[in-house]
Amino acid sequence: MKIVAQILGLLAIISYAISPHAKTKRRVLVFHLISSILYALQYFLLNAFSAVITNTVGAAKCYIFYLYEKKEKEIPKSLFWIFMLIILALGIFTYNNIYSLIPILASVLSLYSVWQDNLKVLRIIIIISSSSWIFYNLIVGAYIGVIGNIFQLVSAIIAIVRFDILKEKQDEDIKV
Repeated sequence: MKIVAQILGLLAIISYAISPHAKTKRRVLVFHLISSILYALQYFLLNAFSAVITNTVGAAKCYIFYLYEKKEKEIPKSLFWIFMLIILALGIFTYNNIYSLIPILASVLSLYSVWQDNLKVLRIIIIISSSSWIFYNLIVGAYIGVIGNIFQLVSAIIAIVRFDILKEKQDEDIKV
């Protein structure tokens, strides 16, 4: 089962690492949805239930947010707060030790990143989230996840350089 868990983690990593390179929020949400489902399955096989719960809620969040984006409607603040309360309540329910708070924190950050519309903010939060998952994955034995989180971290940094730094520089050069 641990080998299957590592394979699922690898597939989740690929999906999540592609997300900061998406040019629309809708595509980001699709990649996050796929990644959340795969991560939930991986952590289930590793008996890391805080991560299972947070990734399951994350998948539901991405799907509902995707439906709003597809209809080109703003995601209501109330929906943000509902998901926030669900994540926190389930986090309390699945609390095991101080380390089980890491998926909760990462889920809250992810919730905010996909709720708001600024893709630059989303990319920065991916860096923070990936860094926290590295630590958690080392603790629960999701070793492929550690490698993947490092890959996600690098991917998000590349996306920031590509879309936020170089693009802004090009836009400034065009204005001048």
